[in-house]
Amino acid sequence: MKKGFADTFVTITSLAYLLLGVSCLTTAATAPIWLILLATDLSQTWPALLLAAPLAGPATYAAFACFADHTDGGLKVVSVYLRAWREGVRRAGPLGLAVTALVAVVVVDVIGLAGSPAGALAAPVLAMTGACGLASFFIAVAAAQEFAALRRLALIKASLYCAIRHGGWSLISLAALALWVAFLSRGAIWSLAAVLGPVLYLVWANSRHSLTPVRATIALAPPPPAPKPDLN
Repeated sequence: MKKGFADTFVTITSLAYLLLGVSCLTTAATAPIWLILLATDLSQTWPALLLAAPLAGPATYAAFACFADHTDGGLKVVSVYLRAWREGVRRAGPLGLAVTALVAVVVVDVIGLAGSPAGALAAPVLAMTGACGLASFFIAVAAAQEFAALRRLALIKASLYCAIRHGGWSLISLAALALWVAFLSRGAIWSLAAVLGPVLYLVWANSRHSLTPVRATIALAPPPPAPKPDLN
């Protein structure tokens, strides 16, 4: 019984350390984004926000790497995060650029069409496009870690398919992110470092679950042909 209590205590404390560590490290890795959002007038500084937004790519990759490592029994956070962040610059950086460009186009179109008859028709389509893009981004980051052999174009196609196929999990992830942003917009700065980790953990878990079709496809794929022996 004592052993069971000790195991439970270690599990809870290690999870708390993981979530708090990921919160603080991700906040630090994306500090320019939060400084622009919380301390400036976005009507004047939105170009700087567009330049800083791709930092979310490597930071998300590193956070997901910590969650995956913890699931496999790892207890380290800082070293895993820093190592994964360096790797994420190459693997998730382009994904961050792509989703930033997509969201920027959607926002500009919504603002440009606001108040017009075309805007009323286009707004739902644009909102759905932005939501699919964001959900696909998180799934693609999770897939980039789990399926390192997938090329980037195949990764994006698979992630978009999974985001639509498992739309319920994508909506849960986006709803959690929206609720967290709502806390921030009300001045709850404490939620930046305290709640970011749990929210990202939920998004990671949903994203990994959404990748079930990709796992099934890869499992059923025939193995690559063996190299022919060199007879020379």
